[in-house]
Amino acid sequence: MHQEVARVIAEKEKKGAIFMVYGLHRILPQYEGLSLLGHISPLEGILALYQKD
Repeated sequence: MHQEVARVIAEKEKKGAIFMVYGLHRILPQYEGLSLLGHISPLEGILALYQKD
């Protein structure tokens, strides 16, 4: 489900939009068109923040 939401954000949202992914268990996926905000995520392997490029 994360990949589908990420795709919609990358296609339709404005540049700078934030996508929060919860429940990762230390696995940080890569999403085309979104960059992981490394300076504030991941939060203990649970929450990651991505921003639209």
